[in-house]
Amino acid sequence: MIKKKKNISRLICDRLLQLQNLFLDRRKIKKKNTNNNIQMKRISWCFGFVLWYCLFDLSEKQISIYGSCLFCGMEMIWYRYWYQHWWTSWQQLVCGIWTLPLLLKCYLYCNEHLLLVPIWVWMFELVCGHYLLILYNNRNPAWCYRDIKGSICNGTILFTWQCYFRWILLGIIVKCLRFLFSFC
Repeated sequence: MIKKKKNISRLICDRLLQLQNLFLDRRKIKKKNTNNNIQMKRISWCFGFVLWYCLFDLSEKQISIYGSCLFCGMEMIWYRYWYQHWWTSWQQLVCGIWTLPLLLKCYLYCNEHLLLVPIWVWMFELVCGHYLLILYNNRNPAWCYRDIKGSICNGTILFTWQCYFRWILLGIIVKCLRFLFSFC
């Protein structure tokens, strides 16, 4: 059963890499012509903002902004505690703002089941990570697990038990915050 799951996840990752290579053929990128790449990034970020603005209502937008800022703050504290330096990225903040309403809807749809939180986080890392890889010429400025044991899908996901329990802890924090803010 475990081999079957690994084969399915490997197949999904291979398909995503094929899509990435379809959109990003590194041989055709010219180092001299960076103006087109900058325009591509601007258009892509603007398109994402317009899509986010049109898809979600005001309360979902507010929750996504507050939640993403909160996550970036927690990430900065996490890095300060474990690695003795502050770190987060604006790309991760923006990707979080764009996708948080969908992730919260999935979380609430599953009756706030904490065991599924890591799956939603890994889906976020997979989709947004490959988006950033395509946009930034096979480099993810928000997070990269390439050199860490347990990384899959071109370094966008860290598939370990430590990460699983870390994301469970994030789900507990979200559940506690939701409980606290339900009284306001």
